[in-house]
Amino acid sequence: MMVIIKPHTRFKIDTGVHVQIPKDCVGFLKSKSGLMAKKGVTTDGTIDEGYTGTIQVVVFNHSDEDVVFSSGDKITQLVIQKIEKPDLELVDKLDEAPRGDAGFGSTGTSIN
Repeated sequence: MMVIIKPHTRFKIDTGVHVQIPKDCVGFLKSKSGLMAKKGVTTDGTIDEGYTGTIQVVVFNHSDEDVVFSSGDKITQLVIQKIEKPDLELVDKLDEAPRGDAGFGSTGTSIN
């Protein structure tokens, strides 16, 4: 099987791979650094525990050229990480913090 991903588009690839994410863990699909550097391709995604279907990878082609994948090509990496599930409490007001609700660029770096 061959997949061609056009420039500046995304395409969902069904890997046919099934995994069982351990309890209290999450799976992160992470971009391969070589594909990012050489082809402009990213593949980040999340797999929750309990999902046992086939892993489908959304591939983003950020480049100006077609990107071609064939069966067996390495397109992403699965990272399993333990997660905490704290008890959350609904409150009417949050504690004061120096940053407050200041968002993008508020930590000293501003990207326009």
